[in-house]
Amino acid sequence: MLVKIIVGILVSITWLLSHVFFSKSYDRFQEPYIPPPKAIQYLTAGFRIQTADAFWLRAVQDFDYCSHKIAENVCEGNSWLFSVLDLASTLDSRLEPVMYQTGGLALSILVGDVEGAAQFFERGTRVYPSSWQVIYGAAYHALYEEKNKKKASKLYLRAFENGAPSWTQVLAARLASDEGDSEFAERILEDMVAQNKDENLVKRLKTKLEETKSQKH
Repeated sequence: MLVKIIVGILVSITWLLSHVFFSKSYDRFQEPYIPPPKAIQYLTAGFRIQTADAFWLRAVQDFDYCSHKIAENVCEGNSWLFSVLDLASTLDSRLEPVMYQTGGLALSILVGDVEGAAQFFERGTRVYPSSWQVIYGAAYHALYEEKNKKKASKLYLRAFENGAPSWTQVLAARLASDEGDSEFAERILEDMVAQNKDENLVKRLKTKLEETKSQKH
C-alpha cells in the first residue's frame, strides 16, 4: 500500500512538472519552454531512475526545439534540450548509451548547441568508455562542429579500439597528421544515418550528406 501511495505521488509530481516546466502555450503569445531547475534531482522521493526516464522521454518529443536561435541550425548555448538531457543524465548517468549518442547528436545537429553537445558527449564517453557508438558521435561533433581535429583524432582512435569500423583508425591517423578528412565525410554521415532512428535527426543528417556531396562538384 505504501509503495502504491509513493508511486501515485511520483506520478502526480511528474504530471505537474510536465505542465509547469515543459508545457506548450498554444495561445498567440507562445512562450518558450522553461528549462527544468537542477533542484528537481532532490525532489524525486527515491525515484531518481523513474524520473530520469520521464525527462529522457520528454526530451525525445522535442529534439529539435531551440529557444534562442542565433542562426540557421545554430542555437544559443545552454539550450532547453541540454537542460533536460543534463538533468536526465544527472538523475541516472547510466540510463542507456543511446541517450548520449542520440541526445548528443540532437544537440549537435538539430539544435546546433555546440557547447552543450560537447559537454553531453564528454559525460557520455566517460560513463560508457567502451561504447564505440557514443565515442563515434562525440568524434563527429569534435571534428565538424567544434573544428577540433586533435580531439577528433583521439576520439576516432578510441572508437576504433572499441569496435568501430577499421577506417576510423585511418581517419584518426590522418587527422593527427593534419592531412585532412574530406574523403571520409560522406562515409561518416552515411554511417550515422544507418545508426540512428529518430526521423528528424536522420533527415538533418541526410541534408548534411547531400551538402557534402554537392561540395565535391
